[in-house]
Amino acid sequence: MTRTLLPPQENNPELVPPAQPTVNPLWLIVALLTILVVASLALAYNFYRQSQGLPVPSISPTPTVPVVTPTIPVLSLVPSPVTPVSESISWNSSPVTHPALDIFKSLNQENTSEYTPSKAKYYQVATLPQGQKLVLAYVPTQGMGEFDTILRVVVDGPRNFLVPTPDSQNYFDNLLDGNKISTWTYQIPELNPPERLFTTDDLKGDYKMSYTTTDKFESLPSPQLVQDFPTGALYYTKNQVSGKPSGIFGLNYYFRLKDNTLVRYIPTVPGMNDDQKPNITWEDRSENSTSFNTRLIGGCGSESRNDNYSLSPEFISQKVHSGYMFNESQPQYEVFQVTDPNHPLVGQLYNNYKVGRESEPGFLNINDFAKQHNHFIWKDKMGNYLLFISANYQPMAECGKPVIYLYPQVPTQVSVKVGAKITQSEPLYSSIGWQVLAQPDGSLNYQGQNYPYLFWEGQGNGLYPDYRDQGFVVAQQDLIATVNRHLRLLGLNQKESADFMEFWQPRLPSTPFVRLTWLGTADMNRLAPLKVSPRPDTTIRLFLEFEGLDSPITLKPQKLSAPKRTGFTLVEWGGLLFK
Repeated sequence: MTRTLLPPQENNPELVPPAQPTVNPLWLIVALLTILVVASLALAYNFYRQSQGLPVPSISPTPTVPVVTPTIPVLSLVPSPVTPVSESISWNSSPVTHPALDIFKSLNQENTSEYTPSKAKYYQVATLPQGQKLVLAYVPTQGMGEFDTILRVVVDGPRNFLVPTPDSQNYFDNLLDGNKISTWTYQIPELNPPERLFTTDDLKGDYKMSYTTTDKFESLPSPQLVQDFPTGALYYTKNQVSGKPSGIFGLNYYFRLKDNTLVRYIPTVPGMNDDQKPNITWEDRSENSTSFNTRLIGGCGSESRNDNYSLSPEFISQKVHSGYMFNESQPQYEVFQVTDPNHPLVGQLYNNYKVGRESEPGFLNINDFAKQHNHFIWKDKMGNYLLFISANYQPMAECGKPVIYLYPQVPTQVSVKVGAKITQSEPLYSSIGWQVLAQPDGSLNYQGQNYPYLFWEGQGNGLYPDYRDQGFVVAQQDLIATVNRHLRLLGLNQKESADFMEFWQPRLPSTPFVRLTWLGTADMNRLAPLKVSPRPDTTIRLFLEFEGLDSPITLKPQKLSAPKRTGFTLVEWGGLLFK
């Protein structure tokens, strides 16, 4: 039976201590005889030394051990655990509006934060066995786009407890008032989604957890139930992708937890290895050695807005058999391609391939491109034709050099961990992250070597937002001045701006126009969350996506601003170039 840990209440029968065990009399007699023998030997030894005129050794009193009272962190309350059954939790069928909770610091701090607690909305989603209420706080969050950050709070009379989540950000805690809210230290099983979901119907397959999303279930477009599970239910959505040929659908799977929050899942692909290289033998009997993924656009995240792309049977009626994909449990799965150079799918893939390659040696025309193993199509157990695209033919994009600066107020040992699959780093990123001695001027000491910042490259574990319809279009002659002005507006100092331009200026497009699109702190926290100890008081994370254009396009302008740099400050910058 699944059980849940909850705080104790007075007069709770589960707190009655167990009966004390009885002592075996035989063991008691043996213990007393042992004590008498040892005492007799000690007396005899002392009598002998006295008879020989030798000093008798003295017994020093037990030294006094100082009592150290541990310091309890403000956001850490550890009551004795009780374990009522989780089935007694009463989950609401839908969230119920709840009055605002007094858990935040003075709201004037909102001027220096991407969060707006004063506009948060609260919903009760459950009643716990001992009467506590589980409440969700949806806090408006301003990245370069807008979304809500979700907090779970247990309300126990006048007490409030923050329920931490595996991917929660420590930056948000800076706005929480430690005198009004403590940390909930127990597990509610229904709020811990499994790493893998195995459906009971073999025709549906199994799914692995991708990431937590702030999407609301009510906002999902036409969710379809796959299966109910004890801790929630799996749904999928399938919708025509805007700007893509008719017949290409975005396919996403959402696991709806009992509290109405959502977690993204992706279907497992038989024969797909951890390095994304499927075990495929092509029709020409060659063995695949290339990575494939589901992204139609480039990016620095492990996910895109659509986790999968599903192709309608009518759209790919011209598909041809192109090989077999193998795994250990089943001999083979047939895979397909579309090879007609006039087909809209081939045209879409070719347009992506052309980006940054047209002037390179060996550039393929569309007829030769259509003959390559640039994609494959696999039919999953639910009947969806899923599209996988070769990394060799995706849009060329340079995702470059995120660097992290640390400015404590006094010399401080700092631990930094990045939520990303890191491929390059300096200094070397270990399995426990970086442990550095940071100075107020920003200099860092790592294993006896000095560094101006921490450098990493790789793919973030979370969502890379698609903001290509936002930002600024800048004429080439204004490019350098505009980027420098944006860096100042986003909070970088002179040295940080100079470092940014030193790395990126030689890489800026030379086209007549350039698109500049910015990701901010909240966006980066979702893409590649940082765990920093001690916590920074001020965090500025920015990331520039830029792309060369032959002619101007219309974009929704972004609002650029920065928090005031106070206390221990962390700054990070990086960039993504669509070539």
